[in-house]
This record gives sequence, C-alpha cells and structure tokens, in this order.
Amino acid sequence: MGNGRVLCPIRPGATQHLRLILIGSDGATDGLTPEFENALLEAVCTGYILRPSSEGGIFDNPNILWTCTEQQRLDKMGALGNGAIRTPTFWFLAVGMTLQQFLRTGVVSQMVPHLQQVGFSLAATSGAMMLLAFFAMWSKLIFGRLSETLTARVAFVVILILQGVGLTVLIVSGGSAATWGAMVVIGLGMGGVGALMPLVIVDMFGLKQFGSIMGLTSMPIVVPVFAGPLMAGMIFDATGGYNAMFAITVGLLIVAAGAFLLAKSPIKLIDS
Repeated sequence: MGNGRVLCPIRPGATQHLRLILIGSDGATDGLTPEFENALLEAVCTGYILRPSSEGGIFDNPNILWTCTEQQRLDKMGALGNGAIRTPTFWFLAVGMTLQQFLRTGVVSQMVPHLQQVGFSLAATSGAMMLLAFFAMWSKLIFGRLSETLTARVAFVVILILQGVGLTVLIVSGGSAATWGAMVVIGLGMGGVGALMPLVIVDMFGLKQFGSIMGLTSMPIVVPVFAGPLMAGMIFDATGGYNAMFAITVGLLIVAAGAFLLAKSPIKLIDS
C-alpha cells in the first residue's frame, strides 16, 4: 500500500460472498483480525471431484452433493445398453417384467376354458372377457396418469398387486358372482403393463439408452410366452383344472413386485 503497509486479501468461501482483508505491517505477524470488505464481492465457485474407487465418484461443492455412479458415467460417455446390464436395476426390472407376463400367457390364455369349466355359459364367458378387456383399456389411462404422481415403478407395483388380488379372488370364487369382480380387478391390473413398461425404463435410465435397454429387458419375455401355455396345459392334464397354474402365477407376481421394489435408479441426485 502507499503507506508501506501490506493488504492481504483472503478468499474464505463464506456465505457472505465477500472478501476478507487483513492489513498490517507485513501481513503475517501483526495478529490483526481479518474483516469482510463490503466493496469486494466474492463469487464463490469451488468444487472437489473425488474418485475413491472404480465403483463411483463424488462431486462436492458448498451447496450440493452429487453422487455419480458407474452407470451415470457410462451414460454421459454415450455408452449403450451394455452399461445398463452391469447394474442391479436392469436385472431387477428384467425379472419383474418377465415374471408378470405369466399372467397373460399362463392365465388369460386359459381364461375361456376355465370359466366354462366353473359353470359359465358361452355367453357369460364372452361377457366376462369383454369386461376384462374394457377395464384393461381404462387401466392404460389410469396408470399412465398415476405414473406421473407415484412414479412409473411404484405404479407398476400397484398393478402387480391388483393382478395378484384379482387372480386370488378368481381361484377362490369357483364360478360365483365374485368371479365378475375378479375379472374387473385383473383387467385393471393387466392393461397398464404396456403403458408403464417404457415409462419405468425412462425413469430408471433416461432416454439416452431407451431403445437398447427396452429391447434387452424385453428379450426374456420369450420365456413366459413359451412356458406359460405349456405349464398351464401340463397342470390341467395332471389336476383336471387351472387353479394350480393360477396359484403359481400369484407367487410369480409376488416375486415380480419384490423385484420392482428393489429396483432403484442408478442415477442419484442428493441435495446436501
């Protein structure tokens, strides 16, 4: 300074967004107390990037903590579906989406002979199937909207619960009036699957890898397509009915719901 004294500016990174200054004869040994200078505004822009292991990294600054997983790094580098395959989320979704398809292939495909077996006439059977289709149509609209409130993953769990409850009622109803209620609940649970599957993928992984991940998670569905009708036929031959197949499907739906509950987005943004 002009008078021979020393001014030391200090960047404190404080919430006041002002520079600290220390004025003394040498700026080091005077023992003066630093003070904020209102004329010196301080734009705080600091951050730390840590990568403690290959599992992931952390970006930290005074206002936000951002955890960057391996999957997110792959996504930002433009990686395709092979990056998603390495995450538990992908496998939970693949398992859940595959097992829930047994409702269509092992239950709905056998619904007409089952209803006739429990005493429904051909006209009543046709009416029951129309009722199922009607509520399945509305399910797409209902759960498409609910996915915006509950998230697509939670909405998918809800439809799996509806499927399981409806199928359980169908088993115990034995052709009574409750069978009609079972068809309504199964329809509400069944129709939303097609609307929610792509939404779950987008919620979990984003749009960048949507096509490849959607295709990869859909590949295992070939298993219930072939195994569902075959299992139903073999069980009918062995037991003379379809209730055992329906009960197995309820168990598979419970496992599917658990898989969806365990599926968490590999990209997490946490405000500190």
